[in-house]
Amino acid sequence: PFMWLGAVVGLRWAEAAGLTVDRLDILGGRLTVDRQLARSGVLEAPKSSAGVRTFACPAWLLNELAALLARRALTAANGDLLVFVSPDGAPLAYTNWRRRVWAPACEQAGLAGLRFHDLRSLAATALVAVGTDVKTAQTRLGHSSSRMTLDIYARVTTEADQVAADKVGAF
Repeated sequence: PFMWLGAVVGLRWAEAAGLTVDRLDILGGRLTVDRQLARSGVLEAPKSSAGVRTFACPAWLLNELAALLARRALTAANGDLLVFVSPDGAPLAYTNWRRRVWAPACEQAGLAGLRFHDLRSLAATALVAVGTDVKTAQTRLGHSSSRMTLDIYARVTTEADQVAADKVGAF
């Protein structure tokens, strides 16, 4: 679920690591981002006001998160607890997580060198590819401008290029 929060929802690593139980509205189908886990291990506000947002989350991902909460025996009564923690229950430490979890998983998947932040580009590209309006994409990703969403994060796909060619050709 941690990886899917980056790839599908577009959360930054610190936003996913700082997600607390009370920021998940499983029944309402929404997720709130209003804090992130600093490298020091404490929760802090996002860098900008654009980083504070509440948005819909795919049902299948919410189900994955609900299953994770159930495995950890977390309920709404545990609202202030982190959803993702280290094996000893402490907040995630980026360097340890990257070395022990992310890098081996990427290597095993044949994606050595992939950064967690690259998943935000995937999410931005997917938002554009499925026809999401730019303002919604900008807001979901927590960007201060739509230009950032399109110029820095969204990538061209060969499928979208072919659709554009076919549509223009038909026109």
